[in-house]
Amino acid sequence: MANICFICEKEVEKGYKVKDSFVLEAIRKIKQKFKILKNNQLYVCENCLETYKKRRANFERNNKINLAILIIITIIMFLIPLINGLDLSIGNIISNIIVLIILAAVLGLLSIFTYVPAIEKEISLVQTTSEAISQQQTSQTIAQTNAIVPLANQPNAIQPISLAQKANEIEQEIKTGIEAAKTKKIKKPAKKKI
Repeated sequence: MANICFICEKEVEKGYKVKDSFVLEAIRKIKQKFKILKNNQLYVCENCLETYKKRRANFERNNKINLAILIIITIIMFLIPLINGLDLSIGNIISNIIVLIILAAVLGLLSIFTYVPAIEKEISLVQTTSEAISQQQTSQTIAQTNAIVPLANQPNAIQPISLAQKANEIEQEIKTGIEAAKTKKIKKPAKKKI
């Protein structure tokens, strides 16, 4: 896992962290399904901050333009027939709504292709991967020792068993139950004569 600049795609030591959003999560899930996920932490380095601000402003402006286009088309689709004296039937309304949904989906996909995520306002020092791994390992060993030590100090405590041992015990119980059921003869109820 590396710390990569979103703009220049180089490793960074100090930068603005990119905020996680549903679009980034969706992209990560898709990449994970195709097994091409690199699992990088995204930042914007100080050198690329001006470029980022321009791209983000352009992205937000395009979203506003797309929304304005959608509103204008909606007004045209519903008001023009009324001004011309045509009746809006249920079929026309449903077809207009379907066209608007398709148009909104196309505009949404276009905005996703130019997506520029937001960043945090404060600059942060980037943690190296070795520091992150060592912190995870120390927290795991502390948690493991805290879980085991109290049981070792109490002689009457139930000691944990491994999952494989428990699975073997359950399997043996099922086998003995099946064998016992096979050996028992099941009596069929006698039919009553009427």
